[in-house]
Amino acid sequence: MEVLHLDVETISGADLKKTGAYRYASDLSTDIIVASYRFGKTGEIRRWLPTQPCPIDILDHIKNDGYVAAWNASFERNIWKNILSPRYQWPQISLEKFVCTMAQASYWGLPLSLDMASQAMGGPPKDKEGHSLMLRMSRPRSVDHDGTYQWWHLQDAARYIRLQEYCDQDVRAETHIAYAVPPLPEAERKVYIIDQQVNDLGVWVDTDLVHSMSRYANQAKNNLDAEMNTLTGGEAKTCNQVAKILAFVSKTYHGVSALDKGSVVTALADVHLTGKARRAVELRQMAAKSSTAKLARMTDCVGEGNRVRGMLQYYGAFRTGRHAGRLIQPQNMPRGEIKDPERAIEWMLRGVPAEMLEITFGPILSIVSSCLRGCLAAPKGKTFVVVDFSQIEARVLAWEAGQKDILDVFASGEDVYTYDAKQIGSDSRPLGKVCRLGLGFGMGGPKFQETANSAPYFLGLSMDFSKDAVQGWRKANPYIVGFWYDCQDAAIKAVQSKHNELRPKIYNVGKVDYAMMGDNLVCKLPSGRYLVYRDAMVETDEMGRPRLTYMGVNQFTRKWERQDTWGGKLVENITQAIARDLMVEALMRVWNEGFQVLLTVHDELIVECPETNPKNQLADIERLIRINPDWALDLPTDCDGWVGPRYRK
Repeated sequence: MEVLHLDVETISGADLKKTGAYRYASDLSTDIIVASYRFGKTGEIRRWLPTQPCPIDILDHIKNDGYVAAWNASFERNIWKNILSPRYQWPQISLEKFVCTMAQASYWGLPLSLDMASQAMGGPPKDKEGHSLMLRMSRPRSVDHDGTYQWWHLQDAARYIRLQEYCDQDVRAETHIAYAVPPLPEAERKVYIIDQQVNDLGVWVDTDLVHSMSRYANQAKNNLDAEMNTLTGGEAKTCNQVAKILAFVSKTYHGVSALDKGSVVTALADVHLTGKARRAVELRQMAAKSSTAKLARMTDCVGEGNRVRGMLQYYGAFRTGRHAGRLIQPQNMPRGEIKDPERAIEWMLRGVPAEMLEITFGPILSIVSSCLRGCLAAPKGKTFVVVDFSQIEARVLAWEAGQKDILDVFASGEDVYTYDAKQIGSDSRPLGKVCRLGLGFGMGGPKFQETANSAPYFLGLSMDFSKDAVQGWRKANPYIVGFWYDCQDAAIKAVQSKHNELRPKIYNVGKVDYAMMGDNLVCKLPSGRYLVYRDAMVETDEMGRPRLTYMGVNQFTRKWERQDTWGGKLVENITQAIARDLMVEALMRVWNEGFQVLLTVHDELIVECPETNPKNQLADIERLIRINPDWALDLPTDCDGWVGPRYRK
């Protein structure tokens, strides 16, 4: 049976970017104004308008258990569930019947943008004029005094028809990609289904705490703005006027050219920054906390049952397959600067005066920033069980490279960071930690110094010491260093084999294989999953050496462009990808045992459990996580967990 390919255009008083798909689809003002669809690769594109009954061909398709495909299918699935079925009597369908073409494309190395993915595969480009029109028509044209929305499509027939053509074009682009790349492998299809179930469950948010923290944060920011205005004599009226603050500071201090986080830390470490200039930089640093934006986002996207849904993006890091964060993005919440966030939360909920909070814990915005994680909480009668893979990337790197002494350290339970420090003649555990976490993928002396001297380490290393530390670590870890060069050599040879061999060859490096699949370089991981480098080529650098390139999204320009890669970067991709596979298999084991997994954040698994016997549940979850898959039986993994009512670091 042919797959039904679907795209819908909607209107709403809600802002999709702020609310996310779940909250947006359940908003009473959200509605559908057109759906375009086709069956299979070449079927006729048809349209449905909300004045019409559900098309007979769609009714028959659903009756016969057919599949529905869409780009970012989570959106169409939520619209179908909340609007198409209850308002327009479309038959309800299960999650398992949805196919996400975006997930399929990202697995095969394509970007998460429909426009970029389509063009990368030689498909139709995004209708930019239609996209601009869609953004306008999705919002109310005007709002009456009584709150009634006036919609563009009901008042401008020509633009309405143009929008329908735009919807048709999106179906063409999605369909082209769906048949231009292989399907999502069955093992990954299972991962995607559980990912969607986890997103459907969502995380409970303590909105009382969010509102309380917002009041404290807003007042603190107002106070900082007022002080900045007075301090600068009105030259910078708020702490957000970065250019004006920089101009004011530069009158007496010339050691800073920007006021980003790193520049501010560097400037404040300079004893020559004094007086009003120093205070202006301090005010900017305090006001730049991301806490208020996070709190506003929580308020925007919290939905039914006080839960935020849709915080995980399957294959969001498409180079490795790791989940990415969406909406409030718990993956990038600050670590926190205060020692007792639980007590601070209790005080804020009680409404303790800001002055008392600051005397006890420090600046208000630091308190709020430190307590952000606590807004994600377990509802009444429940608790969190959070389990973290211990030093998983360091373990995987030693395992895949065959660095046996490090594997023995992990297996024995000895502290690997102390071991690393001793290898370079030091007894500093923090130095050993930054070595183990920073040098495994080819980092050089200058970058190592920058990393070691920045938060959270602040080691104050000289350049000479940093260079010596890098060389000492590399000497002590020859198998890891060799793995960089072996992977680079194998990848280059695999690409070259496409032109030099009748059949592209497979080049094995330890636990991974490199080969060409058409024009794409693939790395087969121990799990059997592929990492895909699209349109890989071997070029020559300025010194005449072979250079591996591929097409990918430039992290700075956000465009689909040719990228360089090298041994250390290839190994970083492999390491993070294997760690991802371990996490995904652990998540699936825990989920299939009946536990309610809420999130995966970096190497943590957050589970919501009944309050009864939480320690037993923690032990059960840790046991499940410690089970190694068949492809990694000799990898010395470990984990550590805790139980509590709120998320914390």
